Amino acid sequence: MTLGAVLRRRWRVVVVGVILTVFTGVWMAWPQPSYSIQNDLVFVAPGATLASPADDAVTQELAAFAAVVERRYNRGPVFRLSRPDAPMYGAGKREGVFVTLPNLGNQWVNAFLRPALSVEVNGNDPDALIALHDQTVEELRRLSNEVQDEAGVPWDARITASPIAARPKVNYVGSNDQGTIRALAAVAAAGLIGTLSSAVLIDRWRLRRRLAASRRVVVS
Repeated sequence: MTLGAVLRRRWRVVVVGVILTVFTGVWMAWPQPSYSIQNDLVFVAPGATLASPADDAVTQELAAFAAVVERRYNRGPVFRLSRPDAPMYGAGKREGVFVTLPNLGNQWVNAFLRPALSVEVNGNDPDALIALHDQTVEELRRLSNEVQDEAGVPWDARITASPIAARPKVNYVGSNDQGTIRALAAVAAAGLIGTLSSAVLIDRWRLRRRLAASRRVVVS
């Protein structure tokens, strides 16, 4: 019994499977907008503000502290782009929160000289992005205090963290074409496997019923 013969016998199952796959594919292909929030959380010396000047030694110490907070937040390797101002959504990362220490170096030498963490939040819901951005900033501040708590730093001598924009702009960055293509490929594969499996299983079930019925007729 070949697969082609099964599909010819169970053509109705094939038609239903194709229709369901097409309808699901059309629904999945509906454009999904993508939005992004980008902001910087700057670490400043005790008693200073964002506008306060800082010498190179202090800046390096603050950058090193920012690196500690970055590692604690990410809990593992950090995905970095070749340019510090390049957005993550440009690299296909359209969903999620990305916290990185800007690398001002090049492909040969790393240079983490800026005492700030880049916070990028990407997704499909602008309101959810704003809430997630605010939660991320508060979590980074909490981790900053946690690190200083462990070091026994008094409150009046602590490094503080301030976002560049208190209410950053939500940017529309287009539709998620790559995600749509992946979803359509998954739907097509699932539809093919489901249709073939259903046709084979139904065919076997119908054959077993026929054999059982024929045996009952012979016995009677």
